[in-house]
Amino acid sequence: MRIKIAIPLNLLLAALVLWSWLTMFTGYDTGTMLTAARLRSLKYFTLDSNLLAAATALIAVYYELFRGGTLPVWVRSLKLAGAASVAVTFLPVIIQGVLWSLTLSVGKSLSETLGMAQAAKLLDALGAVFSAVISVALCVSAIYIISTAVVLMSGGGAS
Repeated sequence: MRIKIAIPLNLLLAALVLWSWLTMFTGYDTGTMLTAARLRSLKYFTLDSNLLAAATALIAVYYELFRGGTLPVWVRSLKLAGAASVAVTFLPVIIQGVLWSLTLSVGKSLSETLGMAQAAKLLDALGAVFSAVISVALCVSAIYIISTAVVLMSGGGAS
């Protein structure tokens, strides 16, 4: 049963990642989030980690279809490396959110010290927004890490 679910999910992951990279590679998607086209697009760690995850998914599909469904240790290790590299992409968001939250807290303290009540209220509200962003990023990251651990503990999609 796990193989029946793992194969389509791995193929979907590989197809979506490859499609998104090919739109960048051809230059069709310039002017949006990532600005480099063609092979220069490989300078982004986010894209590299997704390509690693897609390559690992295709290798896993190969082993599940043509090698009896059991994944060797090196494929499981590669899946772990791909999952960890994608999880690392959350770190800049979390670090930047914490730094912004700290900056807003210092600004609020200075505003209160200088008697600027309206500025202090505004900075306090902005600090609450950044706290919410950090919380969401941490929750998504935790869900991703926990689901990856469950898949790896269950044999990486093989039975």
